[in-house]
Amino acid sequence: MPVLESCWSPCIWSSDVKSGSKAVAMYTIALSVVLITFISYQMAGGDSTQIWNPLFEADVRVSLQVFGSIFIIILLLLAIFSVLMVIGLNIWMRGFILPWLMTFGLIIVFQLIFGLWLIGGYYIYEEARVMGLRINRRKTVDMRIKAKTSDALTLDDQRLDSVDAFTYLGSTVTRQGGADEDIESRIKKAKAAFAQLKPVWDSNVLTRRIKISLFDSIVKSVLLFGCETWRVTKGLTNKLQVFVNKSLRSILRVFWPKTIRNEDLWKLCRQSPIGKEIAKRKWRWIGHTVRRGATNAATIAFDWRPPNGKRSRGRPVQTWRRSVENELRAAGLSWSEAKSTAEDRRKWRTLVETLCTSGVP
Repeated sequence: MPVLESCWSPCIWSSDVKSGSKAVAMYTIALSVVLITFISYQMAGGDSTQIWNPLFEADVRVSLQVFGSIFIIILLLLAIFSVLMVIGLNIWMRGFILPWLMTFGLIIVFQLIFGLWLIGGYYIYEEARVMGLRINRRKTVDMRIKAKTSDALTLDDQRLDSVDAFTYLGSTVTRQGGADEDIESRIKKAKAAFAQLKPVWDSNVLTRRIKISLFDSIVKSVLLFGCETWRVTKGLTNKLQVFVNKSLRSILRVFWPKTIRNEDLWKLCRQSPIGKEIAKRKWRWIGHTVRRGATNAATIAFDWRPPNGKRSRGRPVQTWRRSVENELRAAGLSWSEAKSTAEDRRKWRTLVETLCTSGVP
């Protein structure tokens, strides 16, 4: 009678079947916990655009709740059956392994069906997408700004939802325009990211330098996502700076009655004022976009003016373009001169440093 003397999986190899199977069970439990946490985060409305998962085509309000619950139940069963498999191995009861095998087989079958659906949905119809735009009705909403008509828009014989704000590529777009809602959303997401790293900030093992590096790469990246196109005002800059200062004081454990001046705090943490950092990112992005050529859509948008446009009476609204022109005017430059300077990277870096010496005007 042949005897199995080794246990192998894509992640684990062991010369002992019993210990190898237990390792596979522990790996399965850990993976199930991670996936359940991530799916629950999605169901609660969390951002998942940067991570692949089988639910990326699901509607957060409807289908995600249904399929997410099904996945959570399957993963819970898989974790329970993993524990049952460990018990069966301890008492040499091979039948306890069958539920784990059946559940894992169900997951493999789902992955196979999902892969076939990807091939059918994304590759067979590639030619159709080249010929025209395919609009997903579930992801399409109706938002109008100063529209002359209020007729309902329909797609696939169904009326589109009318909204005052929606999220596009991680940024919040509102009917009023501007960056107020987007900045508020960014601050909330940055607070959530900072709170999740509380064990890191409270650690006595990690140095202050490592903590500040993590804050810059994780929390501040969330906070300043898309800041290159923000119409920044002093009030919004203050809100962002208050969050950064509060976070840095928490990392350094500076609480009342202890105090520290903002300038000393920035010097200690090697930070720049948030207004200066936003300005640097904005001007670097402008230089990069200008160098992409005159045929690039973003470059064309810089110079676009509405045909036969007429400004309404009253004080001009402070737009992103006007703020850029004001900063250039303060440096004694015009927009055309700035574009020609952007072609030389070295001169452009010098100009950016000049424009950002005092932060946002």
